[in-house]
Amino acid sequence: VDDTPAIDDLVISAMIGDGGAVGTVQKEGDGRLVLSGNNTFASAFIANRGETVAKHNNAFGSNVGLTTVNSGFSVLIDGSAGNLTLAENFSINGTGFGGRGALVNLAGDNTLNGTMALAAAARIGIIGAADTLTQVGAISGAFTLSKYLPGTFTIGGGAADVVANSNTTTEVVEGLMILNKAVGT
Repeated sequence: VDDTPAIDDLVISAMIGDGGAVGTVQKEGDGRLVLSGNNTFASAFIANRGETVAKHNNAFGSNVGLTTVNSGFSVLIDGSAGNLTLAENFSINGTGFGGRGALVNLAGDNTLNGTMALAAAARIGIIGAADTLTQVGAISGAFTLSKYLPGTFTIGGGAADVVANSNTTTEVVEGLMILNKAVGT
């Protein structure tokens, strides 16, 4: 996806499926790809360049395939048309496209139910001061997880986390980070 003067360079609202042939879907190019369809693919998704925006709970297909956000690139969660709940498992690293975060909550109070693996030091950003991104699935990886931008990042759910067990360093540069875990998780 090439970068154009438009904010959203390519919008795919149709359903993307893989017909049962599991492989890899890769985002290349510096442009912004928007996935707003009820996708069913089970393939892994890799963000290699630019930004990829999720505007549907199933933007990245089923949670069978891992979504990897490589260093310098971003996945944006956009709940502006209604809060999103993604079951996707993520592997993130780096500061993201433009430094806002490898994973960015663009709008809304959104929830990530899948796991989050830190493949290296990673940055998460929540743009709106009144917005919240909640990570319910376990977070793993012995790296620094940094929270940027004015919104709130909540680590919740019942899954045991490396973060909650102090094997990962967390830092809050701007906004809030809330640990909302049950005792023992």
